[in-house]
Amino acid sequence: MTTPPPTPPSSSPPPSVPQPLILGLSGVSSSGKTTIATHLSSIFSFSGTPLCDVTLIHADDFYLPEASLPFRAGHRDWDCAAALDLPALCACLEAWLHRGEPVRARPRQGVLTPLLEGEDRDGGNAEENLDVRLLALTSRLRDETQRQATADGISVLPRLLILDGFLLFPAPPVIPLLPSLLHIKILLRTTRSAALARRLARPGYATLEGFWADPPGYFEDVVWPHYVEAHARYFEGGDVEGGVDEEACQSEGVVVGSEEEGLEGVLEWVVGVVRKEMGIAREHEEKEDVELVSEA
Repeated sequence: MTTPPPTPPSSSPPPSVPQPLILGLSGVSSSGKTTIATHLSSIFSFSGTPLCDVTLIHADDFYLPEASLPFRAGHRDWDCAAALDLPALCACLEAWLHRGEPVRARPRQGVLTPLLEGEDRDGGNAEENLDVRLLALTSRLRDETQRQATADGISVLPRLLILDGFLLFPAPPVIPLLPSLLHIKILLRTTRSAALARRLARPGYATLEGFWADPPGYFEDVVWPHYVEAHARYFEGGDVEGGVDEEACQSEGVVVGSEEEGLEGVLEWVVGVVRKEMGIAREHEEKEDVELVSEA
């Protein structure tokens, strides 16, 4: 009996692997960066087809030891670029981007970590403290994104690294390398009064070195001035609570969110920005196109 010849390999080329993307999600303290980044990571972390590999890191993980932080207005300054080990952060991003290396867990020494609302100082289950509406929205957006990517014939989405932190793209030459590594630059807005209220509502910040709380005047003397100095160029007349200077933002590839949309609106908007960068059509746009064709 003659053995049949082996089946030749398929001539279809394997799907091309898209270029990885790094999303920088920046904004003043208490603008919702970490909340948005966490939900965004969940939305794009789905397996099967299409496959999407997501990594989430926080600039807070790169804080230097408290004893080495500079001072501003008589306070230890946790909110300046000099408080972070920026060379290590950039090296981490480059290794992930150019060599495909996984992000290694870093020691939590000196990290400034906001306690979640309702969480005690010994920790707690963060998932229990997340807003129920955001969780429902996250589930819906995840399903929509995966369904639309499949409909678009996308089998592999770009590897995505989400970096949240303050001062991710301040005026040069503070950290010239970091902004150049970011493919998507999003600046979340909030008003001074809203940021102050949220910051004051936090009981403090846990570090391996102990527990640190804002001293009186810290937001007014340190947090907000740093934000204004680093981002004034993105707004008309340098007023960070005023209109956006679209020309200045476009020249640096920065997109600015609206503080009026609330966290749910901001999350949905950010997802739309990332989908567009990945080549995924928005479902409502597809539906509108179908309706226009039908009417014609």
